[in-house]
Amino acid sequence: MSAPRIRWAVPTKRDEECDEEVALPPPALPARKPRCALTCIAAACCFCFYSVLLLEMPALKLGSEDEFSRRRLRDPQQLVEFGLWDEATTISRLQLTVVLAMTLKADEETVHVAALEDHFFCVRVVEGEWLIAAMNEDGRLLSRLNRNARIFGAKLVVSHPARLSSNATR
Repeated sequence: MSAPRIRWAVPTKRDEECDEEVALPPPALPARKPRCALTCIAAACCFCFYSVLLLEMPALKLGSEDEFSRRRLRDPQQLVEFGLWDEATTISRLQLTVVLAMTLKADEETVHVAALEDHFFCVRVVEGEWLIAAMNEDGRLLSRLNRNARIFGAKLVVSHPARLSSNATR
């Protein structure tokens, strides 16, 4: 008694000369590629992020004081008054107050802006004499002011030079 013959589901090829079946080897599987593509993409993104961060670090100046902050600490607090005009006619009184507070790194309570006609503004700030020199002689403060005012679409021009205010009340 012989064991029953088991036929496997393997592709076969019949040879015409003989009746025996010839089993073909199974097809070769494609070679697996290593799955490091996601790792490479993640590493490239991290590298780009840290590169941009390192390039922007000098612009951020984290933890460092600028020249205006040092001058503010030396000068006594006085009421400084000057005039600004919005050339683009877009900024409001409240927006200008925020821009001045951001630029001067001052509390918004110390900045008072009065809107005049045709987008002229009278600004009173409780600061020191450094602000007078910075507004009248140095263009860096005005350029910083315009950089911050660009958020609101404004372009500011000094209409009245800065001076100490004779009026002690705001």
